[in-house]
Amino acid sequence: MSENKHTPGPWTAVFHDMHNPEDINEGIRDFYTIRDKRNCYIVNVGRVDKATYQDGQHAANARLIAAAPLLLAACVKACTYMVEDIAQVGWLEIEVAEQLQAAIDAAEGESNA
Repeated sequence: MSENKHTPGPWTAVFHDMHNPEDINEGIRDFYTIRDKRNCYIVNVGRVDKATYQDGQHAANARLIAAAPLLLAACVKACTYMVEDIAQVGWLEIEVAEQLQAAIDAAEGESNA
């Protein structure tokens, strides 16, 4: 595992309601920003085109993205624990450890996916 290159957490999802009833693209500017602990912008999540999403999908996507640093840290900790105690784990734990490592590699840009 390499050193983290992403913006350190925690991240938060902040809703922005830029609704303009006179706009022909009504609702197109309702979005979330993901911000770090210094309140610096990381990414926008939301409707940027006329695609239709189910109610709550933008909020769910924003929460998932905002949780990414916590999820990565949990994956690293769990994978490290499982690998260090490999003699005590069974095949299911090995499979889970492999999935965790694949997720960690993808998050750190080390996967071929």
